[in-house]
Amino acid sequence: MQVQKVLGNIAFFILGNLVVFYFKYIKKYKINQIKELRKFYKNIIKKNKPLLICPNHLTMVDSALIQWALGSIWFYLFRFDKFPWNIPAKENVEKSVLFRIITYLTKCILIDRNGSKEHKDRIVQELAYLLTKKEPICIFIEGTRSPTGKLLEEQINYGAGQLAYDIPETEILIIYFRGKNQTQKSDFPKKNEEFFVRYNLIKPQYHSKGFRAHREITLQILQELKNFENEYFSFYK
Repeated sequence: MQVQKVLGNIAFFILGNLVVFYFKYIKKYKINQIKELRKFYKNIIKKNKPLLICPNHLTMVDSALIQWALGSIWFYLFRFDKFPWNIPAKENVEKSVLFRIITYLTKCILIDRNGSKEHKDRIVQELAYLLTKKEPICIFIEGTRSPTGKLLEEQINYGAGQLAYDIPETEILIIYFRGKNQTQKSDFPKKNEEFFVRYNLIKPQYHSKGFRAHREITLQILQELKNFENEYFSFYK
């Protein structure tokens, strides 16, 4: 992972600028409150604590959009350690050599959703290691994009809760992020999309141990996302 991070940092000026150029000038996306969010993120990382970033999930490029929302190209060039890691599904990437190269250089750890328990345990161990090194991780508790346009409560996985439990100092940045015209899952948001953004930082609370604690923490994340989703639908019915 250290080699992956070094190579990613070297390639980032070109790759990062290409992605931002595509989002900003080709797709013409606009993120509301981007300056406030970036300032908020900088204040969080000054504390130098383990950080999980937990957004909702509607498009194939959610993690890239959130990385763009949290920091500028210049910020990440000098603080590539604070460019969040991501955990995309292996089956969405392995079909294309280009996608595999891009995900490798943008701090992705591929997970096989149908993989063995040993494979998934190894991924959790790698993520826990990154948290101890104060490297932020973006993880979707829904596990997959929502076909209904609403949070997939019935498919919640408890990986984020497990990581926060295993690394007790972990804080969780919860982000609700979606285009105002997004009605269901898609590969990309629509052109000229303007994004609704809400966020909050929590220190998870739990009273149980083991799996029950994982569940408690994850349900706290879900509740925060549900509150933001309700706010979204109150604006854009």
